[in-house]
Amino acid sequence: KTETCSLERLQLFIERGNTAHIEAAAGRVANGQKWQYFDEYHNYLSKLTAINDYNANLPIIGKDEHDIDIYASPKTIPDEPEAMPEYTGSKVLAPYLVNLFKADRQDKMQRAKVIINSGKTFDADEKSITRLNNAINAARNEISDFIIEWSTADVDTGVMVPCTKAELEEAHTKAVQNMG
Repeated sequence: KTETCSLERLQLFIERGNTAHIEAAAGRVANGQKWQYFDEYHNYLSKLTAINDYNANLPIIGKDEHDIDIYASPKTIPDEPEAMPEYTGSKVLAPYLVNLFKADRQDKMQRAKVIINSGKTFDADEKSITRLNNAINAARNEISDFIIEWSTADVDTGVMVPCTKAELEEAHTKAVQNMG
């Protein structure tokens, strides 16, 4: 059998917003559904074969008054399962699309960045927006050229970069607009 995944496990990935695993898990759920269908169809074929064999060789259950054999009643042929539905990851995910959209959006928002006119890049997730807002509020009585040391997203070392209050305000505005 190919790799399968339970629907419960897929739901757990969705609830946790684990977008990296959701599509692969949905494909594995679809594989599991296919195997379940094949198992059901195999069981049907096994029953059908057994019933056809029985009906082809009905046992004698007695004799009538003319000494003619009385055969057992034939067994009823089982209903064939419906044609296999189309099992795909997309169909498995259909009931969860709203949750997936929200999880994907949240994931993107957590990794969001904005570039301001000076070329500096700032993190634009909710926590960073709050930090920007707090810094702007703390410097509200300062001039727009007031320098605030800030860890920008484009400096991997975490070294604080001198930024003006105006740059933080621009980054904050763009980050908030990006959230919408």
